[in-house]
Amino acid sequence: MTTTEENPKEQTTKQLIKEEKESFLKDLSDFSTSFQACQNKIQSYRQEMEGANKIEKDSKKDLRSLSYELKRLQYVLQKLKNSKALSKEEYENFKIDLTNNRSYIRVLGSELPNKTNDFLSFFLGNVTFYITDYTERIKCKTDYEKFKKKMLMIFGIFSCLMLLGYKFKTILILRLISIPYHLVPFYYYLSLTMRESVLKSNGSNITRWWTAHHFLAFFFSGFILFWPFESFLNIFASKFYIFSIYVSFTQLSLHYFQVKWLYKLRALGNASIEDTVNCDTPVTHFTPRFRIQLPFTIAQNLFMLYLSFYLIKSFILIKESPNHCLISGLLLFALVIGNSISCVKNILNSLKTRSLKKPTNKISNLSWLIAKKIQELQKKSDDSDNSKRGSSSKQEGDNANDNLKKKENINIEGKTTEVIEIDNNNKEMSGSNNNQQNNENQEEVIDIVIEKEMEKEKEKEKEKEKGKGKGKEKEKEMEKEKDVERAREKEKVKETEMVEKEKKTEEKKEK
Repeated sequence: MTTTEENPKEQTTKQLIKEEKESFLKDLSDFSTSFQACQNKIQSYRQEMEGANKIEKDSKKDLRSLSYELKRLQYVLQKLKNSKALSKEEYENFKIDLTNNRSYIRVLGSELPNKTNDFLSFFLGNVTFYITDYTERIKCKTDYEKFKKKMLMIFGIFSCLMLLGYKFKTILILRLISIPYHLVPFYYYLSLTMRESVLKSNGSNITRWWTAHHFLAFFFSGFILFWPFESFLNIFASKFYIFSIYVSFTQLSLHYFQVKWLYKLRALGNASIEDTVNCDTPVTHFTPRFRIQLPFTIAQNLFMLYLSFYLIKSFILIKESPNHCLISGLLLFALVIGNSISCVKNILNSLKTRSLKKPTNKISNLSWLIAKKIQELQKKSDDSDNSKRGSSSKQEGDNANDNLKKKENINIEGKTTEVIEIDNNNKEMSGSNNNQQNNENQEEVIDIVIEKEMEKEKEKEKEKEKGKGKGKEKEKEMEKEKDVERAREKEKVKETEMVEKEKKTEEKKEK
């Protein structure tokens, strides 16, 4: 009985072992195939990255050559302007084209990885922080802007609490809040410089003064952090608390303004999505909304200048004042100079770009005139058709169909002008003839209007070149112009009469 009972158990165990072995072999084969596929993917990834690096180097060289060529073209354009080889309109048109190309080159360069900042390489070494995923880059930028908002609000709240504690002379509250209050700007500017260097390596348009501003502000907050508490209260506390409240308010307002302005630039194509908002310095574009905020930014710079002179003066006059007083005053003075220079530069550049006129289209006003003339002819033809239809409706009945309107684009010297089109009758027998006649009438009217406008422009250019003449010459020119206009009006009347006669003859033939 024992042998018979042991045999089925051994058989079941052997079957289980075989099944486990077979499953193991299958899993091992699947693992080997997946491993090989993964290895092939990684090899293809390496090859693609090597190819991408080569393309990156080539594209950087191309962008450098394009920027150099653009500078050369700008220099040549300025030469042509000085030599009076170009008219004002041509110069302005070429200048606008070159400035647009410059902005497009910058947007293209933002798509490529840049070198790490010196500040970041000083702390972390020569490490690349390029983010390959486009969505991750945008997330990094949005986190940067949210961080700035939050920290400015926190800094403003802490400064209000410190000012209240200073006024009510609650030293315990001041000592408890002073450490986090001074740590907030230190951490804020340190993290800003680190994040900005990462964003700059990923294509964001961050100016050198912006990074230098945050670097100097980082040192300024560090000196205030290590300033002795009692001397700080006696010398600089109240003024610094008021200044911090004012700065947080102005920076938040500039942030909201420049977010909208950056959105506008992105919509126009003059800025990329990786570009960031600058709210720490009063460097912005001169728009009507910024005119309201410009006095506040100027007042901020004047306040900083006053504080810098006050700190230097207190260091000279007060014997017990520490070295922090002098160093912080010099740092504030450097910030004031940099902010004012950058603000003036950007305002002047924005005024220059604002003074540039858009390229004028000489034939853009012809569309209205052409449409007007065609409508007049259309009314005349409709009136004649209605009168004839009324007489023939008693005999043949109302067989007229609804008229269809089509729009055409007429090319005039490479420029399209949208014109209102003539209603075409949909009769079976006379449809094609009417369409041809309407097109011919339309072309004749267009030619007449174009000739008229071109002659007017030529006469205006001649008057500009000659300048202001004497009274007799002006009277003669006016009389000539009147005679020319009378002759043109007679020609127009003749042409309209000819068109009507041709219509009548065709209608007689159809009957």
